[in-house]
Amino acid sequence: MLCSLVARAHKRRVIAAACHHLRWQSSLSAMIKSLREKSQAPMLQCKKAIQTSQAEGATSDADILRDAMEILRKSGQLTAAKKVGLL
Repeated sequence: MLCSLVARAHKRRVIAAACHHLRWQSSLSAMIKSLREKSQAPMLQCKKAIQTSQAEGATSDADILRDAMEILRKSGQLTAAKKVGLL
């Protein structure tokens, strides 16, 4: 009896964690899509910028997107400067 109760409780925790992960993934994919539409940057650059923004402490979606846009802008300036130097 006790084992089955523990097993059910564990199953509920696993399901709750999976649901949270899926919600986070859908939120991340929506932010990537929004950032790609605004910046025309490749998907992986957008994802990296969003993850960097989250690591720097941005919490709301608007703050994350604003910071990610700034990160993309700075990396774009660096890329442009490198290309000018190579020509």
